Amino acid sequence: MGEQGLRKQLVERGQTFVALQGMNYRTINGLAYRKDKRVVLKVSVKGRVMIDPAIFRRINPNYQLSYIKQDEVAKDDSDSESDSDKDSEDSDAEPTRLILWKDKHGKKHLINVPVNTNAENATTEKLEAVDRDDGVQHTFTEEELLIASPVVLGFAFSEKYWLEFSLLGVSEIQWNKEAFDSLVIPETYKQNLKGLVSSHRFNAAKTIDDVIQGKGKGMVVVLHGPPGVGKTLTAESIAEHLKCPLYAVSAGELGTNSACLERDLNRIMDITHSWGAMLLIDEADVFMEARQPNDIHRNSLVSVFLRLLEYYQGILFLTTNRVETLDEAFQSRIHMGIRYKELTARARMEIWKHHIKKVIDMGADNNDHVDNAGNAAGGGGGGGTCMPFRDDHIEDLARKVLNGRQVSNNTSSLPSPPSLLVCTRSLLQS
Repeated sequence: MGEQGLRKQLVERGQTFVALQGMNYRTINGLAYRKDKRVVLKVSVKGRVMIDPAIFRRINPNYQLSYIKQDEVAKDDSDSESDSDKDSEDSDAEPTRLILWKDKHGKKHLINVPVNTNAENATTEKLEAVDRDDGVQHTFTEEELLIASPVVLGFAFSEKYWLEFSLLGVSEIQWNKEAFDSLVIPETYKQNLKGLVSSHRFNAAKTIDDVIQGKGKGMVVVLHGPPGVGKTLTAESIAEHLKCPLYAVSAGELGTNSACLERDLNRIMDITHSWGAMLLIDEADVFMEARQPNDIHRNSLVSVFLRLLEYYQGILFLTTNRVETLDEAFQSRIHMGIRYKELTARARMEIWKHHIKKVIDMGADNNDHVDNAGNAAGGGGGGGTCMPFRDDHIEDLARKVLNGRQVSNNTSSLPSPPSLLVCTRSLLQS
């Protein structure tokens, strides 16, 4: 790559960096980094991320950012100065250093301050901002774009880490438009849920307060039923349909210490509300179980969870397998509850159709074929075209009592229609 090609690549990277100012919901497939005690850790990330430097710095106030010391900035200039220039310098000039400072709007600046100034206690009057926030969109020159950072700060939803993401792997999200429609629950449930969540998401500012200001402005949806019937998938699908972030956390990640629960869950609720994201707490039974007179530890967990629930202003999904054990105090705090029953044969058939179609479509992209004997094209059975799955095949599969997760496990790891055919035949014969 020549000089012009490299310059063009760096300018394009700088333009990407500028375009990601503020809060941006994106997907990434590449490397991310995190500094830990002066050691740079590399993490391979594939999934949804929220790029938000302001929240990153608020959650990680002591995170070490790369910066140039003032003495290093002036080093080259001082080396090139003549002795006469040095003698003519004002000996009374106060030495300064560069620090990173955030103003009241959350914008960051590199500023000059006296060397004896405490950056944390510095006020606007003492600081000489390099780039003043005058409300005008700054236009970056090509030279400025050349030296833009190759990474952006943000949060990886699947890894639950605050990381520095390489710009090379960041891209726009490809939303799954079929996710909500393929959800196998009664149509009335789907429409009611979509209407309620959409109304709260796009009209949250118009929500009426409780008697106490700030209370009762959130929306709580409880999804209860046996495992593998689509509870978690419902929350994921509605978030995909509304094109908004979903922060999923399990009860195990929050712990069973009331002090830690209050600290961590309060932080998560604050972040999700700032992002306009939905919050999903999976397997929340331990925080919702009825309080007992002789179990102070569990009672403290439930009390903390109830209080945080009362003041949360976003959309919260709770999944549980044991709704009959819920504390009665939750009943008045739940806006909508959906009960999931064991999958019927018809529901299992729809799930099988959905997953089989995904594997066949993937095989069509890879030009995979099977013959009538179930052998791969070009193998011992000779050539042929992909044998379609007839309705009676899927009906036979649907008679097997499996939940949705088990059906997904049987098909998600299969790379092509031939292996799908072999797997389903063995399943029918078992």
